[in-house]
Amino acid sequence: MLRILRQTGHSAGTEYGGSAALAFAAQDGNLAGLCLWATPWNLDETFRSALGEGYDRLARGEELAAEDEYGKLRLTPDFIRDFAKHDLKANIRTVAGIPILFVHGQADSVVPVRQAEELYTAASEPKELVIIPGGDHQFLSSHEQ
Repeated sequence: MLRILRQTGHSAGTEYGGSAALAFAAQDGNLAGLCLWATPWNLDETFRSALGEGYDRLARGEELAAEDEYGKLRLTPDFIRDFAKHDLKANIRTVAGIPILFVHGQADSVVPVRQAEELYTAASEPKELVIIPGGDHQFLSSHEQ
């Protein structure tokens, strides 16, 4: 039985929704399709930008406590060390042959639209890239689209 893996919910400040779905899809091999919303492939770049000085603290071996509208989060240095274990561009090549829909906000300040374009370029057909004009990372102002 083929399954469709869909990214559920949102990344809740950790940017892992689409990245986790992509990593799973590369391991599963039994999917009918994949939809990736605002998905980063370069986790180091994404979190360096999102965490700012907090990223530098993690890189120095310090723990980081963060809080946003979704709650509290405690990160250890292992969080960023783990990025080296994941090659999401290689993962997108692994899922060759299934339809992939990329949806990204043009005004996403968390994951640059360039990352969606690069992941799309690395993917094989069939694929589609939809850039939502004015869309932010969570599509708050463009959810109807």
